[in-house]
Amino acid sequence: MFVRLSLYNDDVYWTQSLLEGTEMGFVCSNPDLVSKLTRHALDVKIIQERSKRLRCQVVFPVLYLPRFTAFLQQMCDALPRWGKEHAIHLHLRRKYRSGPAENERLLLEPWRRLHGLSEVVVGTDIIPSAWLKSATNMKDMGSEEFKKGHFGDARDHYRNTLSILESVLQSVRQGRLLSTMPPKFGHAINKLRFQCELNLALTCLKLNTHWAEALLAADNAIDLADDNEMNRVWQACAPKVPANDKSEYSTVDRSKARFRRGSIMIELGEYGYACSDLEDALKETPEDAIIQSAFKTAKEKYDPTARHGAVVSQLWGFQRPRAPRW
Repeated sequence: MFVRLSLYNDDVYWTQSLLEGTEMGFVCSNPDLVSKLTRHALDVKIIQERSKRLRCQVVFPVLYLPRFTAFLQQMCDALPRWGKEHAIHLHLRRKYRSGPAENERLLLEPWRRLHGLSEVVVGTDIIPSAWLKSATNMKDMGSEEFKKGHFGDARDHYRNTLSILESVLQSVRQGRLLSTMPPKFGHAINKLRFQCELNLALTCLKLNTHWAEALLAADNAIDLADDNEMNRVWQACAPKVPANDKSEYSTVDRSKARFRRGSIMIELGEYGYACSDLEDALKETPEDAIIQSAFKTAKEKYDPTARHGAVVSQLWGFQRPRAPRW
């Protein structure tokens, strides 16, 4: 990842001194090319008070950010007036290869140590259609890895997709922007969430591990398909979560979600819960032979005298709120 640095100052000699003082290697090119650059992760503008004169733009690897911010702090400590006359504007450009949380740590953490400046401003504007396309592409990459049998990589892609959606939806600024989009845009977000939750639960099943994550993903898929207002994972960002409409989901969608959780319960030996979910799935798609077979298996292994919920409670760390009907 790369950083584009723009320096606004009335004194050309100060600009030269700052660049030389960092002892860093910068990439300099045609000014028009640098100004039109899009393949970078962070825009940094250092602006002298009341100055609108762009002296230079350079590009450097994000690896050098700690060194650069340390030099700026030395400037503020040695020349307090310099710090008070300058502001830093950071514009985080969304790059999701490593996931938004990891990117923000790499790009923003070095700036937290700075003090003595006029101000440090952070912005993260997005283009809604491009943002949704980026998230969808990440989900599609997971599906491709799943087809190849690379279930660990597929899981990472599905988790990253959900992180992309959640991080932006929980942002007040971006949430307001997305709320201005037409309803079908919100529906597309929710359907993408639903697909990722279902697929994440399935990859955990294939990996035969991460059971708590698998259950949570299945729960979230069911909450979306049933339009459950107590959607646990997303309630923290309400009301910026797009309005969900049960009619957007088909009977097959609801059946898949119940079947997915029922399958997880079978693997965990929680046959009472499995029977409850698989019975509900069959109410939606009664002719589905695969669900019928799973339901038959769960019924045969179900013991009404056994203690139900022990495994699930151990995964969650507390008692599951609902008891199985069986």
